[in-house]
Amino acid sequence: MNNEHRLQAAPALQDKDESIYRALMTAIVEHQLPPGSKLPEEALAEVFAVSRTGIRKVLQRLAAVQLVTLTPKRGAHVTSPSVEESGDLSHPALLEVANLPDVLARCQPPHLAALENIIQREQQAHAAHDGPAAIRHSADFHIQLQAISGNSVLTEMVTRLSQRSSLVIAARAPGDRAAVATITSSWSVCCGIKPCSRSARR
Repeated sequence: MNNEHRLQAAPALQDKDESIYRALMTAIVEHQLPPGSKLPEEALAEVFAVSRTGIRKVLQRLAAVQLVTLTPKRGAHVTSPSVEESGDLSHPALLEVANLPDVLARCQPPHLAALENIIQREQQAHAAHDGPAAIRHSADFHIQLQAISGNSVLTEMVTRLSQRSSLVIAARAPGDRAAVATITSSWSVCCGIKPCSRSARR
């Protein structure tokens, strides 16, 4: 009976860990927890009603995707990108351009309509001074653009880069509109190739 209970409890614990992981990731990516914020295990364990061991596992997962930095004897804090890292993370379009042929080969009108909808929502979020929503829509644009190609590896890479890029925006200045410029640039490329993609299918 005890073994059966343990087997049933395991998925529940995994679901709990995943929900905490997602909650902290969202808080970091949407700047509710800005770069440099301390993430004390004891306080987080109390907030999420789990053990410190459970929190430690979640923090280790976030450290693996470089959203959290773990320092011996100092604990965990939200990663603060260096100047060099900020420069490296400010060019997600390089991956997009490399994958553009596959995107073009698969892109259909519903894809373009979905991307346009994301841009409109991102612009509305900026107009409403809703920074977290603007960041979320900005990242979603790049991720959905890559997803069109069907290349799951590159889509995963862009997802991780988009998450880390949010730290650069947060470290630079609140309300930074660099993401808007990137989105507009990518959308211009996408709109510019629509006639070509249609003619290629004839």
